[in-house]
Amino acid sequence: MSSSSPVKAVLLDIGNVLLKINWLNSLKLIDIPKEDADLFLQIGNSELFHQYEAGLVSSEDFRIALCQKLNKKLSPQEFNHIWCACFDGDVEGVPELINTVSKKVALFTLSNTNESHYVFFKDMPVFSPFEELLTSHKFKCRKPDPLIYQKAIERLRLRPEEILFVDDLEENLEAARKLGIRSEHCYQSASRLRTIFNLSNLL
Repeated sequence: MSSSSPVKAVLLDIGNVLLKINWLNSLKLIDIPKEDADLFLQIGNSELFHQYEAGLVSSEDFRIALCQKLNKKLSPQEFNHIWCACFDGDVEGVPELINTVSKKVALFTLSNTNESHYVFFKDMPVFSPFEELLTSHKFKCRKPDPLIYQKAIERLRLRPEEILFVDDLEENLEAARKLGIRSEHCYQSASRLRTIFNLSNLL
């Protein structure tokens, strides 16, 4: 993480960096056969899901399409309850750490997420120190597409080397590094996040 430029903004992924994700929580709320359960757990790798997170499919169209795949009838309210149950709370120790760092540097998210999830979590206390929640469904593109990082750089009006990006997936980090953004891996660990911030002189 060596650079002569000080970090002027931090981009943090949401899932498994700030909030714990457990899709089994959602699955437990659906009474479906095992083969359909497997299909639900694999939805994250589907083109339908990618388009939804890129803001190219509406929440209603996504609900209808997924219900058809699962052969399950769910109202919008029932679907949202199940769909958002995957959020399993804050990563322990992270909110306090975020509050401390926000006093020294501007915080933003940069996360692949969809409209339903965004509406569900956007007002959670952990996000109160953030300047803005930058997401794939707003930018109309997903990580690791280079375009989403370019849009984030433009939004922050900073040079890439002045930005610290933290994510739980190496493919997302590698794409950011190629554009000159300082990028570090973290998965559900306040200790690791603290180390990253310390190395960037943010604590």
